[in-house]
Amino acid sequence: MFLAREKFSHCMTKLSGEYMNEKICKYIMSASTETDNNDNPLEWCQNHDFQVSKRPQRGPPLLQEIVKTIENTPCLKPQPETLKRASLIRSSNTSLASLLSRRKDPCPIRIHEPALGILTTLANLKHIAKGQYADVHSNLSGMHANLDNRSRQYLQHTRGFEECLHYVLTYGSHTDVMQFLMRHHELNAALKYYLQQNLESELFIQNIFLVSLRYGEVSALMEHMQKLDASLSFWRATLLQTCHYLETQNLLNSLYQLQLLLQDPVRAAMTCVRFYSANCDNFQQLQANAMHLHNAQQHLQSQLELTEWDKVSLEPLQRKRNSSIGSRRSSVASRANTPSMHSNFLMEMDARALNSHINTISMQLEVTKFLAHCEIEMSVADEPITLKTLKQIRVDSTGKFKLPTLFDALPDRIQICILILLCGKNIDEGFGLTYRIIHYYKLPDVKVFAAAAKFLACNQRIGEVEKLISCITSNNGIKTRDIDEILSAAINSASNSNEAEVKTALDNLAKKIHSVELRISCHIFIGQLKSAYLLANKYERIGDIRRILRQAELTNQVHIKKLCERKLSFNASPRE
Repeated sequence: MFLAREKFSHCMTKLSGEYMNEKICKYIMSASTETDNNDNPLEWCQNHDFQVSKRPQRGPPLLQEIVKTIENTPCLKPQPETLKRASLIRSSNTSLASLLSRRKDPCPIRIHEPALGILTTLANLKHIAKGQYADVHSNLSGMHANLDNRSRQYLQHTRGFEECLHYVLTYGSHTDVMQFLMRHHELNAALKYYLQQNLESELFIQNIFLVSLRYGEVSALMEHMQKLDASLSFWRATLLQTCHYLETQNLLNSLYQLQLLLQDPVRAAMTCVRFYSANCDNFQQLQANAMHLHNAQQHLQSQLELTEWDKVSLEPLQRKRNSSIGSRRSSVASRANTPSMHSNFLMEMDARALNSHINTISMQLEVTKFLAHCEIEMSVADEPITLKTLKQIRVDSTGKFKLPTLFDALPDRIQICILILLCGKNIDEGFGLTYRIIHYYKLPDVKVFAAAAKFLACNQRIGEVEKLISCITSNNGIKTRDIDEILSAAINSASNSNEAEVKTALDNLAKKIHSVELRISCHIFIGQLKSAYLLANKYERIGDIRRILRQAELTNQVHIKKLCERKLSFNASPRE
């Protein structure tokens, strides 16, 4: 072994010396956490002369071959009878020859001695001489159940393990070290090495977390991390980066389980919202995922109860601290105000924000239930009515299609309101829910109602525009100029039709407009030039009369043209 080490030292660049390797091994392989009584594990390592070594991103290829060769070399592990005989060597001066023929008496198992290797070799040669090749390894499984902890530790950390650890510490990268430790199920050692070397989060994710995730040992990983740092304060950046990695890789189930293990209800609720809207093409599928929103609501409700309880419990302690003079009372109060375990990692919200999110979830459940019902009742054979409507009202259709929800930004919330108004059996059915959403999120109501009116006018549903205006005015929450804007948007969006019923409906909408200028413009747009002229003449709007004249010339309405010319000539003549 020593000869091999000396030869390989000429083939690879040495990154760490024997002294530092010994200190690192002693620290990471210790069963107990020596940093439990210290506030900062990194400072503890610095105080004990630990150096953070700079290593390349990849180790030399020769190192991988060396480690692989050593790991694949069969290790003849001692059998129980060999261990017992080795203990006799340590406690007596009896020769090896007499011990080999001696009757096996029960005795305590001692520590590893050089003679143990000799006895193991002799015992295995005895089996081989008898042709019993399988017996060399047949009793290993039963041996683990009979040996004490010290013997198990010996069996686990063989000479081959120590030799591999020497090579990866001396020549390998940080990745090589952690991969080797994880490969040999040394999770605690890998975590200690990560902390002691103050490594980047990416190395933890790739070499520790994903390995534990692959074998379903994330809960064990969290237990080890908490043993090293009960508050997880030194794992904060690492855990945040791990959560970010899982989110960007769309590993939402793993992210959710990690958030539950960390007891982070706010972030767990956010992940439930992601579950709710994932891979849904219509609102019926969203309704089928409603359980995820109920889970999110429970997470937020539990955090709200905890927040309110902390507020109630801290108030008397705060008064006690303010009234106390002694140092002991002051220290007790200060500890009472100290954040609880994991508080520096968990996402926190005040009661107002939590209530707001809980209300949003309740309202989204109501929205989904309503629109899913509309898809069942009002849809045609080719596609749901919600999707058909959404394609018409969506301004930006270049991006990937996504169902709007109340968890999204302002444009999506506006689309939700428009869908509720348009997809029901009538305007009355969804107006109440729409009105509550508008006022809760302070949405621009004119923009919502104008967009709905445009859609109704474009789809030959002009009669429902008047019903929409009736619902709006009954709530007494909108100004007359806003009503005019909504009516004007509907009239200007109506398709030109010669049907008398359509023209009558449009004329009735124009008559509801309060602004004279806007009403004249609407009459001109729908071709009611006579009504437009009467209004312009009544209010002496010469500019509008000129507009009517131009439109009459274009449409060849001779009578209206003469009226406009007469009015303009009379207005242009000098007055006596």
